[in-house]
Amino acid sequence: MKLCRRDIFRIIMFFVAIVFLAISLVHFLNQQKFGLMRVTVRDGFSDEPIEGAIVVIPETNQQYVTDKEGKTELIQVPLIRDKHHSKLLKQDYGLTTVLVYCDGYVPYALFFTHVENGTMRNGPNVWLFPEPGDPFVIIEAPKGDWCNELIEMYRPE
Repeated sequence: MKLCRRDIFRIIMFFVAIVFLAISLVHFLNQQKFGLMRVTVRDGFSDEPIEGAIVVIPETNQQYVTDKEGKTELIQVPLIRDKHHSKLLKQDYGLTTVLVYCDGYVPYALFFTHVENGTMRNGPNVWLFPEPGDPFVIIEAPKGDWCNELIEMYRPE
């Protein structure tokens, strides 16, 4: 089978496109930003650390088990921006969800947990309460500086 110039050109262009896509993918993955957090889980009444609590980060589909000090290992969390609020005023941090489960305690859900690029957050701190009861649901407020800037930006004159 003899290849003409046009066929050779197409083959070369195909491989150039593959290399370009591979380089673009590597560049994109290197642009992904992450923060670190170490969750601490304690009993809501005694303030004692809870060993064996399961901490789930739904955005990564990962789970972690607390040690005897009630702490998880360091958790790497991707920075996911809040698209709704970033339309109003760009946020310099990402948000994630923290779910905590432990036998004998009601489940705990913390939404909009702050994660900053390249930093390690010692927390959040979670207090679990014994069953029976409804799941404990908390929403972490936006950062104070961001709130103040947004308030000032939309303040009527």
